[in-house]
Amino acid sequence: MGKTHQPIEETRRQLIEATIAVISREGIARATTRRIADEAGLPTGTFHYCFDTKEDLLATACESATLLGLSDIGSEVPPKSGLLNGIAAVIRGYVKWIVRRPDIQKAQIELTIWSWRSDNFQHLAQRNYRRYLDGTVQLFKETRLAEDPDVDLETLARMTIGMLDGAMLQWFSLGDQAFVKATEGGIEAIQTYVLSAKDKQSRELQAVGDSVAHS
Repeated sequence: MGKTHQPIEETRRQLIEATIAVISREGIARATTRRIADEAGLPTGTFHYCFDTKEDLLATACESATLLGLSDIGSEVPPKSGLLNGIAAVIRGYVKWIVRRPDIQKAQIELTIWSWRSDNFQHLAQRNYRRYLDGTVQLFKETRLAEDPDVDLETLARMTIGMLDGAMLQWFSLGDQAFVKATEGGIEAIQTYVLSAKDKQSRELQAVGDSVAHS
């Protein structure tokens, strides 16, 4: 009987997972096509049937990891639960994913720095962050109710991603258990920002009402 060949998409998935594993442990410099193929348990020549260049594989690995993360996070966020609840659910979803897959986070840090220094892939870091921001904005939209304050969701997304990035880097660097506690404080801070916007809008409406009543 002839040898059974697996679908090319499965081979690509194996190479992407192997790329993330190698980069997270050993860095970009050690992520040669041979090292990645060995990690995946595949012949080195298999790589060239799936990707044109190693750079294409690196970019695909970065993008695939982001999409996987956003999908996992979205499964933790109940729709139409209100913006305040949505903020908590989104951030806790991110935290759960980061703790479950620190290898992806470390690989994406390496890939982001590589992107900044690359002549042909400087767009990768921008595009990847844009995916995180747009995905987070979409999750906030799905939780929002009509009575929620009219705050800029892009600003909320940037606050969220910025807080998580900082807390994550501290966790990787210090190795302590303060990551979850820090992100819970971040939830409270961002919710307070939303509530302050709601109070401001209520005062403005009251001022308009008073002005009309005395005109």
